[in-house]
Amino acid sequence: MIRLSPFAFSFALAVAVMPSGFSAEPLKALIVDGRNNHDWQTTTDALRAILQSTGRFE
Repeated sequence: MIRLSPFAFSFALAVAVMPSGFSAEPLKALIVDGRNNHDWQTTTDALRAILQSTGRFE
């Protein structure tokens, strides 16, 4: 069984229930990354690319 953190579960739930045409204007997103416990530079770049590829985020 896959275990999700409460944050990941909340994010997945919010995305699942959001209608596809919710907003026509670009959304702003804040990516909160870490300090030194993981490769945050790579993770941040990957998250930014994923969000921008949807065309819904600035």
